[in-house]
Order: sequence, then structure tokens, then C-alpha cells
Amino acid sequence: MIKIRKATALVLSILMLAALSACGPEGAAESSAEGSAKYVYVPSYTALPEEVTDLYNCCWYDDGLYFVGSKISGTESFTNPETGEIVEYDSYGQGLFYIKQDGTGLTELENYKELEPPEGMEGSGSINYLAVDADGGLWVFENLYTFENDPGVADGASPYTEEVTLVPREPVAVDDGAIGVPVMPTEEFYIRKLDETGAELMRVDLSSFADDAESESEDMYYGFYPNDLELDADGNIYFTVGQSDAYVLDGTGELICKLTCEDGYLNNLVQLADGRIAAMLYREGAQGERGQNTITVIDPEAKEWGEDSPAPFNAYQLYPGGGDYDYYYSIDSNFFGGKLDADEGEKLLNWINCDIDSDALSTVVPLADGRVLCVLNHWDRGNGGSSSELAVLTKTEAALVQQKTIITYACMYMDYNLRSQIIKFNKSNEQYRIEVSDYSEYNTEDDYTAGLMKLSTEIIGGKVPDIISTSQLPIRQYAAKGLLEDLWPYIDADPELGRDAVMEPVFQALEQDGKLYQVTPSFSIFTVAGAPALVGDTPGWTLDDLYAALDKLPEGADVFNQYTTQNDILLQCCAMAMDEFVDWETGTCSFDSPEFMQILEFAASFPAEFDWDDYDFSDRESDYARIASGKQLLSIVNGSDFQQFQMDKAMFGGDVTYIGFPTTSGSGSAFQINTGLAMSSSCANKEGAWQFIRTVLSADYQQDNVWEFPTNKEAFDSKLEDAMTPVYYTDPETGEQVEQPMGSWGMEDLTVEMYALKQEEADQILELINSTDRVFTYDQEIFDIISDDTGAFFEGQKNVEETAALIQNRVSLYVNEQR
Repeated sequence: MIKIRKATALVLSILMLAALSACGPEGAAESSAEGSAKYVYVPSYTALPEEVTDLYNCCWYDDGLYFVGSKISGTESFTNPETGEIVEYDSYGQGLFYIKQDGTGLTELENYKELEPPEGMEGSGSINYLAVDADGGLWVFENLYTFENDPGVADGASPYTEEVTLVPREPVAVDDGAIGVPVMPTEEFYIRKLDETGAELMRVDLSSFADDAESESEDMYYGFYPNDLELDADGNIYFTVGQSDAYVLDGTGELICKLTCEDGYLNNLVQLADGRIAAMLYREGAQGERGQNTITVIDPEAKEWGEDSPAPFNAYQLYPGGGDYDYYYSIDSNFFGGKLDADEGEKLLNWINCDIDSDALSTVVPLADGRVLCVLNHWDRGNGGSSSELAVLTKTEAALVQQKTIITYACMYMDYNLRSQIIKFNKSNEQYRIEVSDYSEYNTEDDYTAGLMKLSTEIIGGKVPDIISTSQLPIRQYAAKGLLEDLWPYIDADPELGRDAVMEPVFQALEQDGKLYQVTPSFSIFTVAGAPALVGDTPGWTLDDLYAALDKLPEGADVFNQYTTQNDILLQCCAMAMDEFVDWETGTCSFDSPEFMQILEFAASFPAEFDWDDYDFSDRESDYARIASGKQLLSIVNGSDFQQFQMDKAMFGGDVTYIGFPTTSGSGSAFQINTGLAMSSSCANKEGAWQFIRTVLSADYQQDNVWEFPTNKEAFDSKLEDAMTPVYYTDPETGEQVEQPMGSWGMEDLTVEMYALKQEEADQILELINSTDRVFTYDQEIFDIISDDTGAFFEGQKNVEETAALIQNRVSLYVNEQR
């Protein structure tokens, strides 16, 4: 039995959280920004004891959960080679537990014994699935991983070579002093029935069903690899093998039937509300037709698949049914109830609006009384620790819950770091609450852009959310229409920010006529790298300079890798220079300029397409090999990390110039942003919107949640300092301090050990950032027009002047229609 050191860890903390309508109450609502919610889902939380973390394979029984969790199993130690100090740390093992829904009664099933390898073998067992039958019997699906040590292989040699025969063998004796290595791992699979203390009542060895299973892989394991564990109302046992077969056993482990999905593949199993088991299948369509996902009931009496029911679009994660719904499912930030006779489910709640981080969700259990139980595993990136908690969502009339002022937030797919930040903001802010609408939920199987079109149409029509995630959206167009707020005054007035606190070159590149309509917590730099001996050591060049550098290489050398096509170059060059060709403020375009015609001619020098079907990949050479042998001049780089600089140097033989794309003026590099935020000029609570936006510009947020270059200068300088600080170890023979690598980067045939950045290297990165003055801007509508009209030019049917004039007319018409 586990002993709890902190009794307070089990105290139930009910937090009435924020609401989801513009004048709505606090709590998690099932509404959109279109109006007030009639009800909300209010979460209550139960913190689990710190001795048990990482709950998984949870299943509901009675008024609580069985689950597998990590627990402290002992203490280990190691000796610091530099100081000789002995450092102790906790070691963790796997345990099987039960806890009541209110957080009390935590019990370890003390009689549970893990599967153990045979005598003379090494290995370990693990629990993959749990299920409870109608009588309260606990069933566990486990695998046992085993291997033996072969004393005949030299220490340090790999057993996975052609010289080693990978076949199962009897255990072998190991002579004293011999050092063995693992040879030929194998796995065994079992389903066991346990009592409430964890003692074994019955065991089914699934390897007995492997003889008739066709191997689906040629790796070191057998093709027979079972998954899933479901029990129906009659106590029958269900599991799957690979992506084709479903097995049904009776309660004693005898085979009832094996069903095979002949026209597609099998995803997973789910228990329906009536106790039957259904499979999520993908059925391939007839020739020329699209396939579809189905939910198909398994009929153990007839020993066949039942009738197919349509599965909702993107409903891949299914949960057991109950109450009014045959099954439940989650898509991105939303949770739905589904019925077998319905094409679409009913949206029940939005996880973010319930203050639930879906990335932390381990288990979702819809309870019979309408509540939703969630098991959450949290990982703290800052200190590396983990914690677990239970959350119960209770449907509550909105009028009964405390009110907050709502700030609406719209996006196409939710950035997981921003999701966590929104939840943190909503829990801590006493006045405002962010309500999220992820428009990707409107995408359909026939139209993956339906959500983007809906959001764009609403914004252009004047229905603008308070905060907009700018990804995929024509932000400069919106700004020209007066739909967005200038954020410079907010940065200037913020006591913890100001322009000196941000990476100003990035924000200056984002400006329009001196106004800042979007901000970002991170950035990368899209550029072109080359060897100084060929391209010079000063960034920036023209197309003539590029061709002069190419002439220095052997005949037939390529500018970029062999996969680069005309459309690739056209898209990249247009995105680099879009702001030079389109002025949304005035509606003027300049696609008939000499600069744009140069881009067309440059793109035309590349192949029309790459023949992926007939390409012999056995002859493939990496960019590194092609550059070293003079077959390739340049490499396209998306720089987002200080250590990447050392990789780029190695690519070009020891030094690199970020020369950029050829341009007639200015930098040939551009900032890329993946997560931008804009504020609506019509936002009724601009101070509240800024209170959230500013959090993602803070050093605290960017230190732990940004993997690219940070835009907060303090966070940027801190990461640069870390990259420039050497790490040393003491040579055991000489006693001298020796710099050690911080890690290594590998790319095909090039591996580079990363050391602390030198000052001249840091200066080159800073120079690249400070000299970059544009943003990589991709406008799908405009690029579609350009792509359509360049086909005839690339095929030699029109000259460059005719093509540029046609593009100029069509894009000008489009731009002015949208203004």
C-alpha cells in the first residue's frame, strides 16, 4: 500500500472558472462567439499525490479509477566525475492503483506481480491496456519483452549486424568475466484477469493465436503484434492484431472468431453504450472514389462484421459510450457525443474553454450522470517535473456561475503552447477570460480549407474576433481595411516591455506604414547559404552575381538540390518579396516591373517538375555531398537555432555566408513567423486583450515555450548566453579542464558535434537578424493567380513581358476587389 506523505495533496479543490459568452458567466461553455451560453461545464480538480505520476491506461469502475502509474520504487546514485560527489536520485517503477473519483482511497494493488522473464533471460513486462468486466473483474493486457546476453560478441560490438544470426535460442551460460550484449529481443503478449488486490485469477497466452497471423513487417519482432483490450456486456474479450484483424475470445480465453478487414484497415475498438464492441475501420473506396471511416459493430454470435455506420470526419480518438450517446470522440479542442445512425456528432464542450489542456489528457470517461471525468498528466518544462490530477466537468446553468468579461480568440488549428497559456490566463485572471474558436473544426473531408474560408469571410464581413491568430490569414489586407489595432502604443506603454525589450528588427519588418498590426513570440530566418569562396562574404547579391558564382562550379552544377522545381522557386521568391509587389493601402501592384520579371526568368531556369516515381533513390546524394563535390552551389536554410550555425558551417566546409535570395535591393533574407497575434480594432475590451497578448511577449513565457529565436530581448540574450557558455569536464588522466560538446546534430552523412558558440559566430547571427528587413508572406489567392498564369511562360508559349502584364492585371483586380 502506498503511503501518502502529504495528506493535503488529496484535498478536493473546486474551482469555478470562467465563462464563454461575451457577457456570459464564468465556466466552460458550450457556445460559440455567436451568443450567450445556456450552460457551462464547470471543472473541479483533485490533485493526486506526488508519489504517483503519469497516470495512463485508466478505466472506470464503481466510483473510481483503476490506472497504471509511475511510482518511486527506490533510490539510485552516481558519482560526479568532476567533484567525486555521490548524487542520489529517485528511481521509478510501474504500479497498478485504484483511486476514488473524489481523490480519496488511493490504493496500490499490492498482490499484482509484473510478468517476469524466464530464468537466464533479461527483460521486463508492461501493462498496455486495462478493462473491467460487469462483475468487477480487472483485466490487464501486458507484453513481456525479453532478451539474452551473448558472451560470444565482443564488448561494444553491435549484435544487429550481418555477422550475428538473429534467431531465438535457449539461454546460454556466461563465463565469469565475460561481457555480454543483448541478442534477438522477443515479445510475448498476455491477457490476465486479476482480483481487486491484483492477484492473478486467469491467464491467456496470446502467442497461441500467432500461428495463423500473417507477418506485416520484416523487423526484429514478429508480425503478430496485438493491441487494444475491450470487454462486451457478456464478458467476451476483444483485441486487434496489426491493422487488419480483430479477435473475439470468450470469458475463458477460447477463440470465438477472428474477423479481417479485407478492404481497408482497422484503427481501434470502442465499447458502445449498450455494451457491444465496435471497430473504427477505414474502408477503401471503389476505383476513383474516396474511402471513408466507418464504425462497425462486431457480432460475436454471427461471427462477422455488422453494418457499417458513418464515422464523423477526423474522429480518430474514440471513447466508450454512455447516456445519450453510443460513443464519444475528441477532435483537436472539441469533445463530441456520437450516434451510430448520425453522420455527425453533437459538440458537447471545448476543452480549452473548460480550462483543460488536451495535450495533458490521458483518459476521458463520460459518466452516466452527464459529468465528464478527465485524467491529466502535466509536464513542467521549467523544472522537468511532472504531476497528475483528476478533473470532473459538471454541466451547470450559466446563470448560476460567476461572470467574467469575455475576450474572443480565433485561429486555424490551435498552437499547443498558446493553448496552455490561454488556460493559465483564464485560471489566474479575475476579470477577463479568453474564449477560443478553432475554425479548423469546419473543415470537411471534401474541403480542408472550409474553416479558413469561413473565418476569412467573417472577418472581411466585419465579424472580427478580439484576438486573431494570424497564421494563413492575409493580415496586411485586413490592416489596410482598418480591421486591426496598432500594437506599438501598447508595447510602448507597457511597464515591462517597451521597444528596447523586444527584437525590434523583427517587429519593424512586420510594420505597415510604421504601424504594428501583429506580434509574435518567436521567429526564424528564411535565407540562402553558400560558401564564401564562391559567393563572397557579404550578404546580398543580384541574379547576375548568382550566375557568376555558378560558373565557378563544374558544368551541369545546380543552384539548389535536384528536387527544386520552377514552382518551388516561384513561391519562395514571391513570398520573400510580396510586400514589394502589392500595396494594400493604395491597391497598387507592380508585377509588371523588371524585378518581378527577373523572378520569373530565374524560376524558369529550374526543372518543371521532379520525377519522384522513376527516381533511383539508391543513387541519391545529400546536399552536403553534392556541395562538397561541386554539384550544388547553395542550400536553402530556415534558421531557428543558435547551434544550427555550426551545422551550416560544416555543410560548406568550415565557413558560411548567408547570402540570401538574389534581389535588386535590400536583404535577400526574410523573417518567418509561425505564431502571430493581432488585435481587432473593434475589440470592446482592448485592455483585456492586451493583458493576454503581452504574456506571450514576456521573457518568462518565451524561456520555456519557444523553440525558435525568441522575440523578447531578455529571453533572446539568455539563450544566446547559454549557447556561448562552454561546458567542461575534467580529464581523468591529466586533470585538465576539457571543453565537451553540448550535443551533436546529424543529417544523413554529416554529423557535427556542437560546442559553445564563439563571439564571431554570434556576431554573424546578429548581423543576419539586424540586416533582415522583410517577412516571408504567403498569400494563397495571389500565388494561385501567379501560378496559373506562369504555366504558359514556363512552357515557352508566352514571353516574360506578356506573362508579367497578365499577372499584373489579374492580381490588381483581385487586390482592389478585396480592399
